[in-house]
Amino acid sequence: MSVRIVTTGGVLAWDGPCKTFNRWRNALAARAGYTSGPQPPPFQDWERVTINWLQFSDVNLYGRWEIPPEDILMVLLCHYATQGHIEPGHAAPLADRLVALSPPPEDDPWHGRTETFIAALRSAAASNQPIEFM
Repeated sequence: MSVRIVTTGGVLAWDGPCKTFNRWRNALAARAGYTSGPQPPPFQDWERVTINWLQFSDVNLYGRWEIPPEDILMVLLCHYATQGHIEPGHAAPLADRLVALSPPPEDDPWHGRTETFIAALRSAAASNQPIEFM
């Protein structure tokens, strides 16, 4: 399964295997102080962030938030990988959060992926367009 995430204007945020996207999000979560662990069967070979998932509604998992989460990173961490969107109003704060979590490039195997995602978030915020998960 592949993940493709683009702005409405066509700026690519992510294109690649779903497992790679999940590993990237888990790396971001670890930098933010969250832990990850295996999921219950039959998905035990996948790890996900260890948080209280019941605090999020189904619409949150698709990117719709009446009130943004306290940590804007949750907009990305709890999002379905292949459906939904990131609202334009969440794009700039999320980009800022990713920048704050970014270690020096030489210490970050995910640097290129993170920079690409940040650029797409900035583009979405500037054009007031959502980022679509496909």
